[in-house]
Amino acid sequence: MARLAQSQANYCARVGHLVHSNRYAFRGGENLAEGASNFTPRAIVNCWLGSKAGHRQYLLSPRIRKAGVGIAKSRGKTYVAWAFSDQPPSYPDCPYFKRTSKGVTSLLLSRKGKLRNLGVIKMRYQHLRTLWKQLRGRLVPFRVKRAFKTFWNIFKRVLVVVVVLAVTALVVAAVCGIITTTAKLSVGIILALLGIGLLAWGVKSLSLHRLSAARTFMVVFILGLFVLASSAYLDIRSPMDIKDSVTAVLTGNTSQFRTSVDAFVGRVELKIVEQTSTSDEDTREETEEATEQSKNTKHVYINGGVLAGADGHRIVLHNNPNAENPTWEELKAFLLADKTDEHSYNPLTFVCADFAEMVHNNAEAVGIKAAYVCVELGACSYFLSGGGHALNAFDTTDRGLVYIDCTGPLGSGPRNSDKTVDVQVGKEYISRSIFPEAGWRSVWESMGVVQEIEVIEW
Repeated sequence: MARLAQSQANYCARVGHLVHSNRYAFRGGENLAEGASNFTPRAIVNCWLGSKAGHRQYLLSPRIRKAGVGIAKSRGKTYVAWAFSDQPPSYPDCPYFKRTSKGVTSLLLSRKGKLRNLGVIKMRYQHLRTLWKQLRGRLVPFRVKRAFKTFWNIFKRVLVVVVVLAVTALVVAAVCGIITTTAKLSVGIILALLGIGLLAWGVKSLSLHRLSAARTFMVVFILGLFVLASSAYLDIRSPMDIKDSVTAVLTGNTSQFRTSVDAFVGRVELKIVEQTSTSDEDTREETEEATEQSKNTKHVYINGGVLAGADGHRIVLHNNPNAENPTWEELKAFLLADKTDEHSYNPLTFVCADFAEMVHNNAEAVGIKAAYVCVELGACSYFLSGGGHALNAFDTTDRGLVYIDCTGPLGSGPRNSDKTVDVQVGKEYISRSIFPEAGWRSVWESMGVVQEIEVIEW
């Protein structure tokens, strides 16, 4: 106890003020005092006896069995520590006193050769265990530990980089599969978006200062599952397959891809049959001869080509020489009775060119003069490259020229798709339903800015 008290007094003298120790491994405490260099023992005891902070109670407590006093002087001051306890102290738990262990004998026996109690043996055992840990840590060179840790961190990051590169390659393969139509459009888009999300997660993991083993396992496991599933669907067996996919995109024909996109987003398009071959020229000459014979039938020509429907047939307009311009109410009555807009839009069988052809011919058949109109539209939210579109026009007697678009929607939509459009170059192509239906918006989504009115064929 004297050594414990002396170590505490020395510490107080070293720091220059009184400091209590709270690391006792026994039930007890300490009294501290500070005075001048001539601080006598009697003055010290009287100081504690006159204290109202518990020092007197500690001095006179009948529970105290052992005690020790330590005195230290520094900078003209005297520091006194009185340690007491109802049990022997544990030296390892004293923060300012270090004692070398003497082995198993000192662990089990006291200085007098008596067997120590179980609590002291346990404390001594813990102290020996701490010393062994410190010794074992010193036996392993610091450089070896650091090198192993560095190697482990590099290995984890290399694993993540490998799976990230694999996912990147498969995302590229999915996009190429979409363009070359070797993969279904919807599935390819899902794979590409999911791959991009996983790529973002993998890159974020690589950017972490400390990449844990658990996170490394999760990243490698999940990205690996994506690689296996997507490679199985895309039939990717080696990096050469990905290279072949990219080459096919760069050198192949992407017209089928554009058709698939049209089917997916519902974008209307025009199909032009180019007049390049001799047979096409002959066909055009025959058509012109037939037109001379019958002024009531004609084709639609755009930029030297003949406008065709979705299935490849050439658009044919049948005009009625007795047709007249209708009033707005007569036009509405015709559109309401006409069933053209009840057809389903299909990019392979029935597109805007077919809708406009049918409306024109039906109107002429009932004596209403109609025009076939082709416009060039700019990019819109769902079709970045823009394209052509077909509709109809009627010169009403009371409202003037009116543009009518009867193209039906792709998939679900209102039963009646008759719409009016204000067609002006440089203005958004936004159609409005003539016969609005409950549950559907009367204003349709913009199809882009009108770049040019290519054809108005009466």
